[in-house]
Amino acid sequence: MENYIIRHKEGGYATIKNGKLTRVSHFCAAQRFTYERAQNAIKNNANPNFRKCWEIVNEVDCGAFRASQPTAAVMESNCADSTEGEFNWTDVTATQQKLFKGLFTYRDQCQADLRTVELEITDIQHYIEFLSLDAAKGYKAYKMLHERLTRRRFLKDEIAKANFVLSGDASAFSTGKVTEQIQRMESRLYSPRVLMELFGSDTGLTLTAAG
Repeated sequence: MENYIIRHKEGGYATIKNGKLTRVSHFCAAQRFTYERAQNAIKNNANPNFRKCWEIVNEVDCGAFRASQPTAAVMESNCADSTEGEFNWTDVTATQQKLFKGLFTYRDQCQADLRTVELEITDIQHYIEFLSLDAAKGYKAYKMLHERLTRRRFLKDEIAKANFVLSGDASAFSTGKVTEQIQRMESRLYSPRVLMELFGSDTGLTLTAAG
């Protein structure tokens, strides 16, 4: 299953272009691999001098999009060579256009993936409901359900983060409000609604994109 990406340790992700492992800024532009293909890509397509700069991560565990928002760095880069008090407005608007176009595309893909995962969860739940499962089949169903619930949590969080950015106005960015909204998602806690005994002493579980 192609759900691994190659991440650069200094930021950014990888895609293969013209036979070479190429660094891209946005998570949505990262190429997906099986784990074995990702290993081969680093071995065969990366510059031998920089192979150690790449690492393989599961896209679910990556929580990746929060690390792929280059707005501040890009704006600083756009202005670095300008004279005092001037901006390269063409570059600024082009950067913003590219970023938001990528965000809309990424959110749409996450929403489509979420619909698919929801249907898969429903199928598994009905499988558990209607059939009497032995230990082996029950564990297989649990693993399938856990994988998809984890995937659903990741997708819902990514959609929420994209919406924070897409709905934020200039003041929300300049004051750091959007950044705070995204960071607060990493410290959410889940408290059981009814089955307190199911969780034992873990009554305030951290809710993360990894489930």
